[in-house]
Amino acid sequence: RGAIDALAARLAAGRAGSDAASRAEFEHALQAGRDIEGAATLSVLIARDVDFHRAIYRLSGNPAVEETVGPQWPHMRRSMATVLGELDYRANAWAEHEAIAACILAGDAAGAEAAAQAHALKAGHATEERLKAPEQAA
Repeated sequence: RGAIDALAARLAAGRAGSDAASRAEFEHALQAGRDIEGAATLSVLIARDVDFHRAIYRLSGNPAVEETVGPQWPHMRRSMATVLGELDYRANAWAEHEAIAACILAGDAAGAEAAAQAHALKAGHATEERLKAPEQAA
């Protein structure tokens, strides 16, 4: 996921100034995430997270990105549930989204790519750590 998200963010930053409709959709997803309240359910958190990433994919202008990620959403939602279930990670995840968004909206392709890659790696690491915990063992 990290490689795809990094590519999508880089491409989105390059198109943020020229694709008004996709940029508006991205800004809407970003604002919806900002509006999340502390008592939001896990399903709402996951939905906002998915909307944010899908908006980046669309703004990238590369349909192969969405086609590649589409079948992976059920697995990614499970991973999101694992990490967003942690109260301390919820704010961190959205702060990482804000960093990605700032780079995209500024047209900073290299920054967007790096921020998206870092976000995916942190989420992956957090998922791995949660799954290693004895109470998480199946």
